[in-house]
Amino acid sequence: MRHTAFLLFLLLSWNVLSQEVPVHFRNEGVYDLLDELTALGYTDLDLATGSLSSRSIRQALSGAADSLPGNSRLAQTLRNHLAPLRFEEEAVPAGPVRTRSILEGLRQFPDAAVNSDLLSIRDSRFWLRIKPLLGAEGMVNAHGMEYWRRSGLAFTAGMGRHWGFWGGLADHYESVRLSEVKDITLRPGANYKISGEGGEYSEARGGISYAWDWGDITIAKDDIRWGSGYHGTSIFGGRAPSFPFLKLHLNPAKWLEFNYFHGWLISGVIDSSRTGWYSNAYGTERREYFYDKYIAANLFTVRPMEKLSISFGNSIIYSDDQPKFAFFIPFLFWKSVDHTLTGAGSSRLGQNSQMFFDISSYQLRRFHFYASLFVDEISFSRLWDKDEHSNFFGMKAGMAVYDLPARNFRFILEYTRNNPLVYRHNTPLTTFESNHYNLGSYLPDNADEIYFSLRWTPLPMGWVQYSYTGLRLGPDYTSLGADRLGLPFMESENWSSGCHELRLRYEVFAHLALNAAFLSTWPGRPQPAFLPNSGPTYTFGLNWNY
Repeated sequence: MRHTAFLLFLLLSWNVLSQEVPVHFRNEGVYDLLDELTALGYTDLDLATGSLSSRSIRQALSGAADSLPGNSRLAQTLRNHLAPLRFEEEAVPAGPVRTRSILEGLRQFPDAAVNSDLLSIRDSRFWLRIKPLLGAEGMVNAHGMEYWRRSGLAFTAGMGRHWGFWGGLADHYESVRLSEVKDITLRPGANYKISGEGGEYSEARGGISYAWDWGDITIAKDDIRWGSGYHGTSIFGGRAPSFPFLKLHLNPAKWLEFNYFHGWLISGVIDSSRTGWYSNAYGTERREYFYDKYIAANLFTVRPMEKLSISFGNSIIYSDDQPKFAFFIPFLFWKSVDHTLTGAGSSRLGQNSQMFFDISSYQLRRFHFYASLFVDEISFSRLWDKDEHSNFFGMKAGMAVYDLPARNFRFILEYTRNNPLVYRHNTPLTTFESNHYNLGSYLPDNADEIYFSLRWTPLPMGWVQYSYTGLRLGPDYTSLGADRLGLPFMESENWSSGCHELRLRYEVFAHLALNAAFLSTWPGRPQPAFLPNSGPTYTFGLNWNY
């Protein structure tokens, strides 16, 4: 009987399409749509764990399609994003192969079934989609004109009922570097090959997943973003260059979800003990190596009622000769594990651990309330001591409201605060960084931000948005050489900056977007070099498939 039940389980799992291929969180159009559908009560998704799978998005959009008025702006937007995803689930009898190209999709334009793939192939066992990765952006102000461009290819594929594959390679060039480590910007970071003021870099992302109906396991090199927020997130912000990781995702019950990953970070710190010299035809040269650096992180999400998600988890950054087996046990509290492995008596021995919390509520129709807390180090004994200022945390809280002040409008108000020394660490090898980019908030420590925006979406795939971002930055305490305790938040204001932005976006079809923006900034952000004291800045660009 037991063997029969097990065989039945295998047969049932084979007949369930469970492939997990992620849709990157920077695909702005589809995630804006999912957020709006959730706020208006047509779906019930938790968007705080970054990139969702195409299967999850397809199911959510299919479920919402039946409830929307067929000729509404929202329904037309939904159809444009759902149609390309349905290719992955189309049944094909054994034998025939179905192929289509972008020319087929363009002939149907502006139908909802426009295909943005260069080539799509599917038979009864395997499907493959090849996509262009094209983008360009120009920026003009008193400093002159600069530009960014990208070109490359990406693919997604599925095999059988459980295997998913994705990958891509894109070459980028910036005539002036716009996202270096020091820059305070939401643009993704890069490992530049520097050329004068500009630089180029390549971006390679991809992975393999095996999925079943209540979970999946993934090996990938990709971006990670956790936490709620519309203008950056405070847990994992996704700005650091992609890194390899092993990921486990479980959804064993409707009210419980679990995410875990173990990643191989890039320390950027030279290991002098492994440095060696060698000779060749060009002379004597030195071979250098980085120290190894790793991260383990988990996130439990509990849904006590519909449209309410409460998440909590922890992470640890560690650097040793090799990965530690204990940090592959996904459910542990790793600060305690670290005390056992390396001792609790000295920061010179231990690793760097963090805790985080997130709450996201869509319970009130049209409203999204959310808050995130990143705890770098906390001392309960000093929690209420106003003279110590010893608890290092970053937080974000805000709200989004749809159909206010009228239909097809969205209003966002958000506040972010990072206490002194949050995301920092005294040991370079265990900082909350990869490639020297902060893994958390795009803001530095001892800083805060107020952000609000008002968006009007008159067209199914087009909107215009006004936003304001106000930033403040306090003293950099890392340069003082003083005790890390007793450092007050924003004791003085080193600089402040305000930025008004008017932005227009139109998606010709799913994943092909045109953008234009006007920015007015004062007294000028300190970074990147192109922006300060240059007066108004105009930007315009195109992106095809993030």
